[in-house]
Amino acid sequence: MTISAASPDWSAAGKLGSRDGSFVLQQSGMFEDGTILADWLVVPGSATGELSGLRGQGGYDWDGVHGKPTPYTLDYDFGE
Repeated sequence: MTISAASPDWSAAGKLGSRDGSFVLQQSGMFEDGTILADWLVVPGSATGELSGLRGQGGYDWDGVHGKPTPYTLDYDFGE
């Protein structure tokens, strides 16, 4: 999955599980004690291709250390 940032929305394209397509993530967040706390939401109706119907949310916490991997989450379903 490739994610491109275009604040405040991010676009994602590629495979999610075995499904191919794209979708838009709406991001919000805040700074707290030098850490970025970010949440995102799949924009309803934005998913294309085999990802049509995608719903989800997730986010990440970045401690400001460049070059260090930042884990993120995306909990999703297809409303099936």
